[in-house]
Amino acid sequence: MNSSPERSAELAKMVRERYSRIVRDESDAIIDGFEQFLLFTMTPRASIHMILDEATRLIHRNFEFQYVGIAMREKANGLYRYIATTGLTKSADMSYREIRYTYSDLFDGSTFPSVKVSNFTHFYLAEDAPFKPGEEKSYSRPNLLTASRNAVDEMLEGDYIDVFMYGHLREVVGFIELGGTRSGKLPEKIAIRWIELIASMIAAMALQKESEKL
Repeated sequence: MNSSPERSAELAKMVRERYSRIVRDESDAIIDGFEQFLLFTMTPRASIHMILDEATRLIHRNFEFQYVGIAMREKANGLYRYIATTGLTKSADMSYREIRYTYSDLFDGSTFPSVKVSNFTHFYLAEDAPFKPGEEKSYSRPNLLTASRNAVDEMLEGDYIDVFMYGHLREVVGFIELGGTRSGKLPEKIAIRWIELIASMIAAMALQKESEKL
């Protein structure tokens, strides 16, 4: 198919403008963050601890969650503990990192009732008090744990989301925990989908580096 030089130039200009990084939207920032994260994980110096820290910062920067934590399964005892956190107060962070969970704990609906929203993600509602006695100290604002929900789309201090990471045999190797939003509203579905992708990426990286001690 032949076209005039003027037509070719017009089409070339349209294509450049359509796909230019100068004209940006929210997804461009997220993808840029992903690219930087992937480049970081490929550096020889990137340990699993460093990757987890970078992942919490990636989520915190690009999505509206105030608190982000990542827990991983320890090889020695099979318990899950928080390795990386972002956004918690110092006292809450200290309490957070003292917590250990068994596999049974993760899916104990009597202690941690949840709403399953996908194969990866469970949503824990404040009204169900989804925490063990004493874990109130792991919240940045424990005085708000009994606050009432004034709108169905409001995100409360006691609400949190766990996005599970699975190994090649569908065993849980860890999870990303999300709490609070800057808007005070429930997160958008697309944000959860992006974080599920991050969780799958981290699971693959962790399995590759499983010889490292967590």
